[in-house]
Amino acid sequence: MIRIRCHYDDCQFLSGLYCGAAQVEIDRKKFCLTYIPVNQAEQEIEEEVLEEEEEEVDSWEDLESEEEELDDDDYAEEY
Repeated sequence: MIRIRCHYDDCQFLSGLYCGAAQVEIDRKKFCLTYIPVNQAEQEIEEEVLEEEEEEVDSWEDLESEEEELDDDDYAEEY
């Protein structure tokens, strides 16, 4: 097993002194292309959670509007 020693202190993949990423991409000029700072990773996770919550709200609003339409139609048919 190859272990890559990481020199970034704030990388999200850092595990002890070594990289814990499943795949690592290295460029001779830019060094590690897999590197993502912890604060950036946390921000990306928060953004994903917010997007998922917005999608849930949209889907609930869609369901509620469909239920209202059904309720109105059902009421009109009864009387």
